[in-house]
Amino acid sequence: WVSQGHMASASAQLNELIALDGELPVALRASLHRVTGVLAHRTGDVTRAEQLFGQSLDFARQAGDRRQQGLAHRQLGFLFAHEQRFADSAAHMEPALELARETGDERWASNLLNDMGVLALYEGRLQDAEWLYSESLALRSKLEDAWGIAGSLGNLGEIAAKLGQTKLARERLSQSLNGFWQL
Repeated sequence: WVSQGHMASASAQLNELIALDGELPVALRASLHRVTGVLAHRTGDVTRAEQLFGQSLDFARQAGDRRQQGLAHRQLGFLFAHEQRFADSAAHMEPALELARETGDERWASNLLNDMGVLALYEGRLQDAEWLYSESLALRSKLEDAWGIAGSLGNLGEIAAKLGQTKLARERLSQSLNGFWQL
């Protein structure tokens, strides 16, 4: 939808499904509200996106779907980070990470650790960001996630540069660039 420029029609179709409300299984409603929230967020309707993500979280809890709960938490975390509501963002990223670990999904956990590193960077907590990026890199290395490894090395290079560690920054950024180049 996004890449093909069909966000408006997709959003209209999803909103028609949402209007069915109680006719759909609660687990499907959780996913439907989250995806519709993503489209609302991408088109700049932050209020609607927050509402949809919150409803997604409620439906996921009703369904007992831990993964959907984590995904809704992550989307709320993204939304709040973009709005510079950092405490609200952390309040959703942390339970999302707990749910990723609970379900044993290391790829999801690595992405959340990276997201939390970005949040720490936004807040100027460079040591926390470095630790979170390093934890993400460790999981991505274990998973042999070449794209994720390159991204994590780039993030760690940015932190090293901000900390005045020029040689380390250059090394990590070079490794990141080489990693992306090999993809």
